[in-house]
Amino acid sequence: MKTKISNFFFLIVFGLFLTLTACHKTHQVKPEPTIPTNNITRSTSRSPAAPPPTLKTNPRESCESVAAFYNQGNDATEFKERVDLFKKALDQDCQEEKILAMIYNNLGDAYEQAGRYKEAIAEYKEAIFIKPDHLTPYIGLGNVYSKIGVHQEADSYYQQYLKRTLIKDKEQLHSSLSLRSKTRAVKPVPSETLYFGFDRADLTEGAQKQLEELLALLLDDEFSYYRFQLIGHTCSLGERPYNQWLSENRGESVKQWLKEHGYPAGYLEIIGFGEDKPIAENITEEGRKLNRRVEIKTVGLELKTKRSYRGEKEKDLLDKGHQSFSRGNYQEAASFYERALEIFKQDNFAEGIKTAHANFYLVYLELGDGEKAQEHYYEFLTMAE
Repeated sequence: MKTKISNFFFLIVFGLFLTLTACHKTHQVKPEPTIPTNNITRSTSRSPAAPPPTLKTNPRESCESVAAFYNQGNDATEFKERVDLFKKALDQDCQEEKILAMIYNNLGDAYEQAGRYKEAIAEYKEAIFIKPDHLTPYIGLGNVYSKIGVHQEADSYYQQYLKRTLIKDKEQLHSSLSLRSKTRAVKPVPSETLYFGFDRADLTEGAQKQLEELLALLLDDEFSYYRFQLIGHTCSLGERPYNQWLSENRGESVKQWLKEHGYPAGYLEIIGFGEDKPIAENITEEGRKLNRRVEIKTVGLELKTKRSYRGEKEKDLLDKGHQSFSRGNYQEAASFYERALEIFKQDNFAEGIKTAHANFYLVYLELGDGEKAQEHYYEFLTMAE
């Protein structure tokens, strides 16, 4: 389940969840104990030394080498290479708890994909031990326990994941969606998730409350020029054509709500994948619940400044890049962004350069090129600060 975290930079999958009612599982498992995060040490099963007590906050200074190894591990196709790179990342002098949790999570994912479930469980639990509010290891544990037939334990972790995703403060939402989050250096794709009920595309009262929290963030100045995809999904119950239709309608429900409450509809794009991209096993109801969802994913940044352009219009090139991105033609999108960046640099137009780097970053995340994504991320981050 590589999408758990590795869908980009030591950085950004966006997880706000609307509780509606469609395909989900129901199993019960003991919650993982909450461990204070102000005095965490690594378990004795891991050879690297415990991180120092104070945290560095500049990813360039403390975690740049970690990001490099982590992103290379995400891009690697061979099991041994992936594991070795993640372990090298753990050997570096990075003390960010979330970043460490992301490494352990993806190390668990590598073991899970190789069918080494005992080791996968150990790594996922290590990620939770380090940072209990890091969500993806809960999904990993739910999926592993489902695969080995321990359904009560699987349901427990699925339930913990859902419970934690439904309660987010503004800071947590900002971290999920912002391109400025320091954990972007570890390559997660910026996104949030909303949940739906069985065979439903309408928003419940609880779901609308979640959207209200999200809207307050999206209307802030930083997010008012972001472009988002609303990506609908279903569980595996029902006929495939119907589930495709249902997934698109779920995205449409979210778009209409945001539009009615003031967010520009032109910055929102709907995609439906039906039952084809589950994040949890469809074996139990608790797992199916997590697959009935809409992901809100950051996919682009627009220019704030309106100005006159000379020659080949940079704004047109950015628009063409966004269109190519939406169609999944990421190499073509990169070529448009590159031409726009060249003109912005010739004009010494700082905002345009920053915007182009942000869009490059998102494209290379989709292409799975962690090194280039990281390069453009740091360029964007430097200018954004």
